[in-house]
Amino acid sequence: SADQTRLKVASRQLGMLRDFEAVPYLIDILRSKYTAAYKEAEEALEKICKQNFEDKARKWAGWHEKFASKPWIEWLIEGLKHKEPVIRQSAYNDLQEETKMVIEFHPTADKSKRESQLMLWEKWWETEGKVKFG
Repeated sequence: SADQTRLKVASRQLGMLRDFEAVPYLIDILRSKYTAAYKEAEEALEKICKQNFEDKARKWAGWHEKFASKPWIEWLIEGLKHKEPVIRQSAYNDLQEETKMVIEFHPTADKSKRESQLMLWEKWWETEGKVKFG
């Protein structure tokens, strides 16, 4: 239908724009009858939130409830903890682009290496980043 086509296109664009204010609307698509638009809404949510709950609106809503009041940079730092390397890489790329910070992080490194690198990002956030981007 035309409505589903519009939802698919809008979802793709919101994901490309990393429009974090659109997250509740994208979650609503997953709750709607427009199942043909689920894939695009899910992909947009993943791009914005750096999480992957597939088409499970309830899980997305729970995550969003916890993170909605936090700055997007915190969403990205949280994404560095994701189990999927591709999501960690995406979070790292957006962190570098958004903050212009060059703090080492290797998404495919072993868990202990990633955790020590993650600590550097978290320390930066607490000592400098929150003031600048919070």
